[in-house]
Amino acid sequence: MKVLCFDEIAPHKGHGNYELVIYAPALGIVLDVLKDRFHVMKNLSEAVTKARRAIQRQATEAQKALLKGCRWWLVTNRENLSDEEPHP
Repeated sequence: MKVLCFDEIAPHKGHGNYELVIYAPALGIVLDVLKDRFHVMKNLSEAVTKARRAIQRQATEAQKALLKGCRWWLVTNRENLSDEEPHP
């Protein structure tokens, strides 16, 4: 499986409750439905960490030096990064 799709839906418009649907289009199946912000953010954070670690394991030493600290870039809004902080 190479592609996962994420879709945020609001079953009841205007109530501030969202659900995150994760599905695999190539397989035509829904993998998970997350119904609250805590679990959405927890699972997203775990997925980002897992992907980042896999990329860094395969990187050369020079690439690893460039990627050091990249988690901060991924979890912070670009507008909230200061000019002194390195970012891609």
